[in-house]
Amino acid sequence: MRTRDWTGFWLRELEYSLDGAHRVSEVEKDYYLVGITVTVSHEHPVYRTRKLRSVAGQMEPGMDVTILVSCCEGEYPDWKYLVKLPDGTTGWISAKQAYENLRLPLAG
Repeated sequence: MRTRDWTGFWLRELEYSLDGAHRVSEVEKDYYLVGITVTVSHEHPVYRTRKLRSVAGQMEPGMDVTILVSCCEGEYPDWKYLVKLPDGTTGWISAKQAYENLRLPLAG
């Protein structure tokens, strides 16, 4: 079974399975497809790994970047997003960095 969960600016597709005891449980995924293009509002680096230590590139105000996937490990504040810059560079940012530096299509 599949459902979609609104996460504030994108729909996360969730998958559930039925075990032998007829219990429903979520199938954990490493990454979730986001696939939206947004505009950068504030300059900020993107990082080579999800640990956010080594800089891979720089987001600049007015630049359009594509959020490719989300790594939803742990609770929401710990989520990371893989973004693609116009020159093809990819790098990771935190959920907090996404909300502070990108013009996200927020609901409400």
